[in-house]
Amino acid sequence: MPAASLALAAPLLDRLTSGIAVLDRDARFVHANPAFVELTGVARLRGCPLAVLGAQSETLAALIERLPTDDGQISLRGLGLNTRDPSQRVDVAVRPGGDGG
Repeated sequence: MPAASLALAAPLLDRLTSGIAVLDRDARFVHANPAFVELTGVARLRGCPLAVLGAQSETLAALIERLPTDDGQISLRGLGLNTRDPSQRVDVAVRPGGDGG
């Protein structure tokens, strides 16, 4: 997602109750809404690699690699997220962000 688009979208994303994170092309976090921070328990995400999410980051990275370059989407149900105690199961949807993201 281009920086200008993210700047416009961030206030809206921050109001959602679903956890949303935006990654750059290098799989580093550029934005995470409060629901995502609450879900993961990881307070400082900006600039961090996907690996900050622990063991499941490899599963997420594999999803991102399989992602088509068009408007396709890949979903995964019941991913174990071990960044909180107790661990949680989450549903994940990954889609490309367009130019710059």
